Amino acid sequence: EIIPVSRSRKDKQSSAESYEDERRRTRIGTLRKRAVNASTRLTHSLRRRGKRRVECSDLWFPIDDERDEEEEAAVNTFRKALIERDMLPPQHDDYHMMRRYSF
Repeated sequence: EIIPVSRSRKDKQSSAESYEDERRRTRIGTLRKRAVNASTRLTHSLRRRGKRRVECSDLWFPIDDERDEEEEAAVNTFRKALIERDMLPPQHDDYHMMRRYSF
C-alpha cells in the first residue's frame, strides 16, 4: 500500500535552490559558448584577412623625387661625417633617412 507523504519545507527550498543553481549553470554555459563563438569568429576573420591578397598593380605609380640642392649638400655633409666616425650602419645609408636626421 502506498502512503502519500507531504514534502517538508526543507525539501521545497532545496528543490527551489537546485532549480536556481541549474538556471545559473545554464546561463553561465550559454555565456561561455557565446564568448568562445565570438573568439573563434574573430580569429577566423583575422586569418582570412591575412590570407587575402589584393591585386593592386594598377595603384603603383612612380613618385618624382625632386631634391633641393641645399638639402642634398647638407645630407651629403652629414653622411660623410657619420662615415668618418664609423657611425653609419649600412641599412641606414639612405638619402631619405639621412635627410630626416640632418636638420
